[in-house]
Amino acid sequence: MRDVTLVPLLLLASAGWLLAPAHAASARGRTVASGDRPRRDQHHAACSVDLTEDLAEKEPLILQKQCTKNVCSWKLSEGDEDQLNFERGEEVLIACPDKNNELQGFASQTKSVVAVCSDKPDSSFKVNGEAFTIKGFECERIPKGEIMTKNVACGHRNAELMELGFTVRDQWYSLIKVCHVKARSETLFTEHILQGETTKKRRIAKRPSFEEGGCGCYQGFSANDAYKNVNKTLREVTGSSKFPSSISSNIDRGHLAPDGDFPITPYRYATYFYVNAVPMWSVINRGNWVALEDKIRKLARDLATDLHIATGVFRVMDLPDRNGNLQELFLYRSSNRKQIPVPKFLWKVVYDEKSKKGIAFVVLNDPFPKAIDSDDELCPNICKESGWNDNRWRRISRGYLYCCEVKELKKFVPYVPKYDVKSVLNGSD
Repeated sequence: MRDVTLVPLLLLASAGWLLAPAHAASARGRTVASGDRPRRDQHHAACSVDLTEDLAEKEPLILQKQCTKNVCSWKLSEGDEDQLNFERGEEVLIACPDKNNELQGFASQTKSVVAVCSDKPDSSFKVNGEAFTIKGFECERIPKGEIMTKNVACGHRNAELMELGFTVRDQWYSLIKVCHVKARSETLFTEHILQGETTKKRRIAKRPSFEEGGCGCYQGFSANDAYKNVNKTLREVTGSSKFPSSISSNIDRGHLAPDGDFPITPYRYATYFYVNAVPMWSVINRGNWVALEDKIRKLARDLATDLHIATGVFRVMDLPDRNGNLQELFLYRSSNRKQIPVPKFLWKVVYDEKSKKGIAFVVLNDPFPKAIDSDDELCPNICKESGWNDNRWRRISRGYLYCCEVKELKKFVPYVPKYDVKSVLNGSD
């Protein structure tokens, strides 16, 4: 099985099938790096697919073919960021990956077909001479993807690299990188690409349930049950039956790589694996954390460029028990094991490869303090001078948030991925 990274970077794959980003079109035979995008008017395309209207309810993956001298890269749109544009005669691979999934209306167990853009009214694609609209390609269910264990160390010696993505015709396409510690069922960080030109309109799909994904990350217990039984766990740790009565005590399955950063429904579904989630207090996940995600997407839109996003955790949150002793919080506890730690800090690094600018954000995943201690600030706050200031960031109950230089955060969190940051990536308040 060969690997292809599902990001708009140089990709090497001799077969040449590439997952189509939401702004896919011809790159005219040359490799195109992140942030360096040719553009063309989608009206010149023979087949144009509107991501917000034209796809089937259970949409498939759409892959495009482009290879020049065995070097393959994304076909990038020169037009509307919500369009997939294809030239007449261009081949497109339509796929329904995942176990027990297949294309509807084709022979049994057909998981993929090659369609050709035909430029005919109401029948834009042909498969073996038979005409189809793009909506005629529908899966039995929306592809969700899978977890691929890479057997490579990451973060520190106890962590291993995994990827979330899709297998199509025995070729692996990576969407999200995950650095996970199986011994504690803890993901240290994830990495993904936020494609700036695909965030103006986001397809809203029904949210799937989180899955473990068969990675062996939650051996001997259920991650789903651990989250469902969080109130019971909190009562046991704190010794207080009244604790769960507060709205602040609810804990979410908080995304690291958020579904909202991906424009295509199967990509969004691929974010719903437990290795891409950490325990976040609901008021924080739905407060300053989601507000930060929205601000980052807005920056990507304004810059019309791709941003590298790394999102992770640091340290374990604690709460006092009935005797005043601090107890670390884990969602699963047994006589000899503590699994799925509740992080004390959430962090996010945003890096623009084109300008070599970056910024780090830290959120205190604790809604209970009355005031912020010096230990709660891992690095000097530069929100004001960097254009990322927001009055909401000061609200502890919504997740106290501050901004840092990437190098300053890395002094405390050594496993922050390395980026070639030369200066601060400014926001626009």
